[in-house]
Amino acid sequence: MATEATRSQLAVIENLDEKIIELRQYIEEKYAKNKELYDESDMERWLPSETRNKIKFCKEDEIFDYIDRENLPMYLGGTCRINYHHVPKSCRTSMELGQERGKTLKEINKIMKQFQPLLDEADEESKILLSDN
Repeated sequence: MATEATRSQLAVIENLDEKIIELRQYIEEKYAKNKELYDESDMERWLPSETRNKIKFCKEDEIFDYIDRENLPMYLGGTCRINYHHVPKSCRTSMELGQERGKTLKEINKIMKQFQPLLDEADEESKILLSDN
């Protein structure tokens, strides 16, 4: 049985999930209209105030000022060979998680469609990492 604290944490996570989806949509729309990359202030506006100081936005190779290349995945220009896409068999599926959070099948499919390009990229990168072993 979930405690009140756990329910509260789940609510915060769900709210953050929704904000991230809204932020992604906003960025895609702005990029499509202006053909310019977003700036830090645009993204910060969408984050809850308690989260803003926990995230550092970087441009181009600035990330290497904070994180060594060998600790970053390939899609960020790193050389890390750990398959961070691996999902333990014990994890619930997106469908199960969505249903637990009261999402309709239509809402779940909409969310999955938004993330499908990232999932495809993860599959491709996983194949590369597996072929290297």
